[in-house]
Amino acid sequence: LSAAELERLGASLRLGETEGLPWVVDESNPKAKHAPKVRRATVIEPHAAAAIRLLLLTGCRLREILHLEWDHVDMERGLLNLADSKTGRKTVVVNAAALKVLANVEKISRFVIAGEHPEKPRRDLKRPWAAVTRHAGLTGLRIHDLRHNFASFGAGGGLGLPIIGKLLG
Repeated sequence: LSAAELERLGASLRLGETEGLPWVVDESNPKAKHAPKVRRATVIEPHAAAAIRLLLLTGCRLREILHLEWDHVDMERGLLNLADSKTGRKTVVVNAAALKVLANVEKISRFVIAGEHPEKPRRDLKRPWAAVTRHAGLTGLRIHDLRHNFASFGAGGGLGLPIIGKLLG
């Protein structure tokens, strides 16, 4: 993502959390007349917004963030101790921005990104991700592309491929 695209993504995420993302009804659709006329906006739930930010700031895989438990977060040392990832156990070093996101997440479940049921993690981010990217004008951007963007930032910052590989697990 370019700097301008990242800015649009962040602005859409902020708007989605606060006022909600406006949506346009396709008047040519026969079912469009049944769409509510009062509030045509999609509000992004705080845990979903936090998950998107963590994906952007850590380079973690989607399931690593959605299944992250508070017991695996070490705020003092800035670490995520993932018990089970695609490549097995791994420790993720967390930057200050990601620590701030974690500090602002409401603890309502054993999972950092709470699902509908307190004992189960959130299943996916399809709807909030689609709403945010549509509003930001980033069609075709997959949520996994945030992981690629993290790696590109590291390479652009002068990190070697072995270090980037270790950071991504």
